[in-house]
Amino acid sequence: MATLPISQNNISNYSPEQLCTPRRSYPLIATPSGVSFDVTPRGRDKENVVYAIYKSATNGSVDESDAVYVGKTAQAFGVRLAQHASKVNCGETSKLYDALRNSPEDFSATLLETDIPPDELDAREKHYIQELDSVETGLNGNRGGGGAQKIQPHNEPFIRPTKVTPDRYYPLKRKQDGKITVALTPSAKKSNVIYVIKKDRTDHEPVKRFVGRTCAKKGFPARISGLMHDVNHPEKRRGQKALYEEIRKNHDLFSVGVLYSSEETGPSAHLRKAHTLLQAERHFIQLKKSDDRGQGYNRNKNGAASSASPDSLI
Repeated sequence: MATLPISQNNISNYSPEQLCTPRRSYPLIATPSGVSFDVTPRGRDKENVVYAIYKSATNGSVDESDAVYVGKTAQAFGVRLAQHASKVNCGETSKLYDALRNSPEDFSATLLETDIPPDELDAREKHYIQELDSVETGLNGNRGGGGAQKIQPHNEPFIRPTKVTPDRYYPLKRKQDGKITVALTPSAKKSNVIYVIKKDRTDHEPVKRFVGRTCAKKGFPARISGLMHDVNHPEKRRGQKALYEEIRKNHDLFSVGVLYSSEETGPSAHLRKAHTLLQAERHFIQLKKSDDRGQGYNRNKNGAASSASPDSLI
């Protein structure tokens, strides 16, 4: 694949080895619970990069795509993509997020350049936005070079919930066709929630849990439906997590429930909800000792970068 031309305002110590050619594409995957990028571990951990999200269905080439978004990140590439996916799932609007929401199967992400000195990320982002013309004909809202957008915190500190157990647990069941499912009642139809998947105590193991969050418009039922979809498809990469393997072996030991629900409304409520849910998720992961150090199913105690990302599971 041809490299992009280097403009005259290029960084002084640019090295051709930094260009990612041939480029690896990471498709956007849509499930009933939301969207996420399928990024390999090698690509996921890259930091200080410029990347593109582009409409790959037309010709597969970011250089010729008619819908491109260029971004930069100093954090891990996989984390940044998970943040984009989370905003799509939470209903945020922009040229990029609207396009991803309307036709997720058409889009992929790719690395344009890696190992960029942090103080030169802005210049490299501007360069690629200009070369790909991604403002006038693409999905960028500006010409780049600005700071990373962050979720604004609450004006008030997060108040830890006094209630720490679900009102009700819903057991997992196996249908006649062999698929595993959960029968939720109307009272479980909540959005912006912290939920728990619990494995009952056995003679050989204590209780084990996974704590997650979802701000998807369809809420908790859609999230659980997406999880069960992954459980019932072990042939897919998303269905090969340790938790899913255990559910397939002993589904009758598992149940799900809602730990916490954020029902805020008003201006910027979606930002406040996202901030509150992330703090609540971290609180319950530590409280329930559901991270891998506490012998649970969460990968770490800091929560998932994306509410729809399978990377929060071990």
